[in-house]
Amino acid sequence: MLKYGLSNVRRLEQVDPIELKPITLLVGRNSGGKSSFLRTLPLLRQSLMTRTSSPMLWYGDFVDFGTFETVVNRQSPEKKIWFKFEIDELTTEQRPFFFDQFGDYRRMPSATSRLQGVKIECAIDRRGERTVISNINLKISDPKVEYSLTLEENNNFMRMEIDGQDIAPIISPMRVRISSGSLFPEISYWRPRDESTSTPWALQGGTSFIPHLTRALRRLIDNRTKDKTVAELATRLAHSGIPTSEKISALARTQGVTVAAAIRSIANYPNIGPYSAIYQIINLINCPSIFRAVYQYLERTFVSTLYIGPARVRSDRYYRYQDLAVSEIDPDGKNFPMFLNSLSKRQIDEFSSWVKHLFGYGVNVSRQTGHISINLTDGGMESNIVDVGYGVSQILPVLGQIWWAKNRPPNRSNPPPLSILAIEQPELHLHPAHQALLADALTSGIEGGSKQPGPQMRYVVETHSETLINRLGEFIASKRLLPSDVQVVLFEPRDASSLTSVRTVGFDDDGSLVDWPYGFFQPAVF
Repeated sequence: MLKYGLSNVRRLEQVDPIELKPITLLVGRNSGGKSSFLRTLPLLRQSLMTRTSSPMLWYGDFVDFGTFETVVNRQSPEKKIWFKFEIDELTTEQRPFFFDQFGDYRRMPSATSRLQGVKIECAIDRRGERTVISNINLKISDPKVEYSLTLEENNNFMRMEIDGQDIAPIISPMRVRISSGSLFPEISYWRPRDESTSTPWALQGGTSFIPHLTRALRRLIDNRTKDKTVAELATRLAHSGIPTSEKISALARTQGVTVAAAIRSIANYPNIGPYSAIYQIINLINCPSIFRAVYQYLERTFVSTLYIGPARVRSDRYYRYQDLAVSEIDPDGKNFPMFLNSLSKRQIDEFSSWVKHLFGYGVNVSRQTGHISINLTDGGMESNIVDVGYGVSQILPVLGQIWWAKNRPPNRSNPPPLSILAIEQPELHLHPAHQALLADALTSGIEGGSKQPGPQMRYVVETHSETLINRLGEFIASKRLLPSDVQVVLFEPRDASSLTSVRTVGFDDDGSLVDWPYGFFQPAVF
């Protein structure tokens, strides 16, 4: 499960994280912020895919937001924009190496931790000519821990708090390094090489702090205990993930009487000075791997996001042939003919059969010397796409994107947890009966749920179509969909302001909308 929200983006002063369900419909009056919300999904993709010196690429191949000044809410006294994400469950893995207090390189078995209730919030603002990250807040509910980072220009580290406590006294003389040019930066620790010793300090992960943890434990454990035993204990604590009283108590049961007593004190008094420092150091050690796991989840998700805009280009009778391998459809559908031409015969046949099942006509590509054309087939008759009406030429790129989102070859080396497709006003130029069939197209991509192979689909659709919404309600009533598969997000203008309130509305088991505003699709009375 992934939730996504934002704040201070144009009219959207506050959008609490919204779960991206299999089908999420965005509805509301014009200029209410629906498009701004939806387009931030491809905005994240173009920002992550392009090498930049700033975390956000406001203008790119997918969307054009202008500049930071044209995006940030003009009424807000605090000129910052927040992006918010919530993940229900996540697994993180520790890097299994470190330099111990004797300067020896040590490799450990990898250790994993399961995190639940992960919330991360990134704040960005404008400093000079550049958009920068100013704050990052990561909160985990189980095991419980909260990280808060404050950054200066160029992602220079300024301050870190763990559970509200400044870690500056612990981290010295080490330094925190945060990579630049991404909304999801890499976090690491380093220490300038000390030429007076042979310790090979260099750029390292969180386990660089195991010597700090060893010294903190040494002060709590009887001096008769060997240094090697204390160092091994520190290593086990560091690789046990986010510390909890239960974990530390379990570790105490594996130790001798003297060491066990000290460890039980750490477990029983987590908020008392020297014991709380142990928790802080362990959380500090885990910080890079936790952030890395969260960021990899989000990056894999948003880099794979597909998007189709509201204004698709008009179809032509013929297109110049190009030997291009097109892997996806442009937001305006301009390369749709070349996309079809790049598909194999089997893929063309599957796409044609899918469209015919929904809309009653098939699709094929005709190739002539130096040119290709898109034709529609119906009962043995074949017609060029420009001869069958403007609405068909507008809906085909949308159907192609819906079909491709579910059928594109999987990324086996780094598969995304979710596959998101953002669609703006797919119903444009369509008869209401065909608008209803769009619901069939969306539903075909999610039926079967988690039983289907590959990433789970998430369709985020901005629409003004009452017909489309009602059709989805019919599917819920007939048990073709579950009420939990669909939600409607309402963008409602606030009284006497230029801001928009956002709330979600669901369906009951009978397919009826719950808490739907009366007369929503009717003209406003002034």
